[in-house]
Amino acid sequence: MDFSFNWFRKNKQKEAKVAEVVEMTKEDVVVVPKPYMSVKMVGKVLTVVLNDGSILTKEDADIYDFNNVRISMYENDVINAMINVVERINATKEIIEEQEVEKVIEGVSILKECDDFIVEGNSVKMKLTNRTLPQILVEKFAVIMSNNPNYKEDEEYIALKRFFMWCCLNPRAEVADKLYEFLQKNGMKITKQGMFVGLRNVVKIDSVDTSFVEFISNAHHKVKAVWKKKAENFEVFDDNEFVIVPSNKQNHGYNKHVGNLKDLYNTLPENEENRYTDDYSRTFDIRIGKVVSMAPEDCSWSTKDCAEKGLHFAGHTAPYVLCGDTTVFTLHNPMKVVGIGEQKGRCYEYLPFMTTSVNEANDIMHSRDFDFLQLDEKYAIDELANLEENVKKGFAAEATKHEFNIPTLSSKEMKNIISSLEEIAEEVKARVVTI
Repeated sequence: MDFSFNWFRKNKQKEAKVAEVVEMTKEDVVVVPKPYMSVKMVGKVLTVVLNDGSILTKEDADIYDFNNVRISMYENDVINAMINVVERINATKEIIEEQEVEKVIEGVSILKECDDFIVEGNSVKMKLTNRTLPQILVEKFAVIMSNNPNYKEDEEYIALKRFFMWCCLNPRAEVADKLYEFLQKNGMKITKQGMFVGLRNVVKIDSVDTSFVEFISNAHHKVKAVWKKKAENFEVFDDNEFVIVPSNKQNHGYNKHVGNLKDLYNTLPENEENRYTDDYSRTFDIRIGKVVSMAPEDCSWSTKDCAEKGLHFAGHTAPYVLCGDTTVFTLHNPMKVVGIGEQKGRCYEYLPFMTTSVNEANDIMHSRDFDFLQLDEKYAIDELANLEENVKKGFAAEATKHEFNIPTLSSKEMKNIISSLEEIAEEVKARVVTI
């Protein structure tokens, strides 16, 4: 069976029955205008004309930049895609800086109306912590709030809140300040639980046939993220090829039942075919569905992309920094990031959750048909275990280094943040009970 992203996308309505088809007249259709009048790319120069006539250019652009602009729903997303190299034609540097200040002021004025934030002058803090939000997050929250009157129930709003909370528990202040900008620049996504998704390459061990591992990891997550269905509601059969069938239907003539899709994914780490390692040292035991980690004290903080200690990850915009024969999607807790470069970051722990390819990863990252907000509840809940103790250890370990940057985080703030994040477990528990 084809388990590619395109197969799941094409069969979304047929197999998943996500929503009933409703007949619509032209009057029923709401057309959302694009945030730009035109976008074109000549050579490496990307030019965008916004609806107000403003012109943005990016000189050293590539196809990923073009696609990021093309699929943008809001003007802010267009500007973020052009960030750091934006030059407005007929505008001086002073005018650009003045417009940036105006954006901050506008964002701050919107956030003033929400009791989740504390606004002091032109700076914004989360109510639970004394940490100031970076400008790019202020703007993103403002966009969500201005487009959705019920923003507190918006999954992206919830995801960003949790993401920043996890960031605040990282003993490196730079992570809370710079990580979201890094993710945006490199086309990386955030889950509803506040984790983020990256990519890295791994190496197959001894030419093992990994087709079963690839099928199960792909089917499990594409059922959830593309079809928005529960993996436990599908069965896997193997009659010369692997297929998935809804649990409430007959076997459609397939005889060799392999097992339930969710159960098969949960037991992947014990599968003998699920064996990979890293390309550099060939020492790490890497298995899809199992956390990979190293001692935090053995990692180095650096803004360099390469030749630094740590578990590396990147976005789809920088595939050339990924070494190995197999590309995997990885899930990360912002609390465990130890270094942020330009196109690659380092952490001391990640969860490889699905095999992919550089080309497919590019399609998935640019498509609205793959909902990253659906991933991954189990990892987030596992991260809540002994969280306060682990946070204290992280801050204590950082303080022993010759160079460190301990952010201001009181014991009360730490407890407030952890209590807020513990709502993840309650939310998931309530969802399970009601089904």
